[in-house]
Amino acid sequence: MSYFNLYIALGILLITALAINVSRIRLKEKIGNGDGNNPQLKGAIRAHMNTIEHVVPFALILFVLSQSPHNAIYVAIMSIGFLMVRLLHSYSML
Repeated sequence: MSYFNLYIALGILLITALAINVSRIRLKEKIGNGDGNNPQLKGAIRAHMNTIEHVVPFALILFVLSQSPHNAIYVAIMSIGFLMVRLLHSYSML
């Protein structure tokens, strides 16, 4: 499995986990639309959207880099490093 594919799979997993967290808070606080001026829900929505805003464009960069066999080590380092940073950033926002 290439590091690009691993990045995509783990990125989707992270985005899905953050979306589930938003849904969990919505159900717990009974907030259907918007953020209900709830600080916990605001943070969860912000963490989810921020992750989407960064994971998708970086995936395109990794895709372009993964097309050359000479860039394999760079793709590996960047994909693992970026996912770790996104995970820590999401955790800190929650």
